[in-house]
Amino acid sequence: MDSTLIDPVNEGSLLLLSDGKTLAFSNAYDTQNRNNLSIHLSKNKGETWYKRILVDSTQNTAKIRSYSAYSDLVNVTKNSVGILYERNGYSEIVFKEIKWVKN
Repeated sequence: MDSTLIDPVNEGSLLLLSDGKTLAFSNAYDTQNRNNLSIHLSKNKGETWYKRILVDSTQNTAKIRSYSAYSDLVNVTKNSVGILYERNGYSEIVFKEIKWVKN
């Protein structure tokens, strides 16, 4: 288990990106709440993670403890990944396209 990938016990997603070399992992990057949904990138099969991209978060965790929950990843283009996830106390399903390579 990688101690740098903190999580409040939540379903995440793992995906080999379209370049065939980069591994992406999504999870709620928080020790207590389902918050700070992030995508982590690795070029060495998940041994280390060189980048974290914040997808969604809230500062109001007292009111909404499960702001960004279960997520799933999909390749969209050669430079972007799609992420589908639960948001705002499970009241919304959101899809976002995230560029993981800067042009």
